[in-house]
Amino acid sequence: MTDGVRTLTANIVLELGYAEGLHRGALIATAAVLFVFILIITALVSVIRSRSK
Repeated sequence: MTDGVRTLTANIVLELGYAEGLHRGALIATAAVLFVFILIITALVSVIRSRSK
């Protein structure tokens, strides 16, 4: 059932070399969304750690 599953990061890396046009834009948008998620998670962990001190 999960034979064709890969992470978004791996998908970006593997497909960016040959992507053109809309496909390339979708991969860049995916990278931007991942970046925002990482920023949010980092900020939440920072807030939680500062409140626990």
